[in-house]
Amino acid sequence: AEKKSVLKTALKFGIPAVFAVFLIWGFYSKGFSGGLNVIAWWIIITGVFSAIGALIARAHPLSILTAFVAAPFTTLHPALASGWFAAAAEAKFRKPKVKDFETLNKLNGYRDFQKNNVTHLLIVAAFTNIGSTIGVIIALPYLVKLLF
Repeated sequence: AEKKSVLKTALKFGIPAVFAVFLIWGFYSKGFSGGLNVIAWWIIITGVFSAIGALIARAHPLSILTAFVAAPFTTLHPALASGWFAAAAEAKFRKPKVKDFETLNKLNGYRDFQKNNVTHLLIVAAFTNIGSTIGVIIALPYLVKLLF
């Protein structure tokens, strides 16, 4: 358990640190436009993949937009997740009702999970977070290629 927590902490703080190094290196080695390229590609890649996750979860269009906007920031903050923001936005459009909570033990498959407003929010949060993570995994090597 000790090794996992060290690795988890290293990843939580390592990704923002690596991005900061890339950003500084972009401005230093490639000038103002190089730094802006780092920022732009980080926003595009993490935002698009987070939005794709929300889209796959069949989120409302404004929840998908929320995922896109939140991802570039939440991927750099260890205590935040873009899925939380997308699910919070989704809750405005698909408000859970008492009936949704009462029928949680009657869900049999993915289709039932999508129809239930409580579990739908969980699906939106999870898929958005997965998309955001994939975005980081793709963005970091892309930024290395861009800068070096």
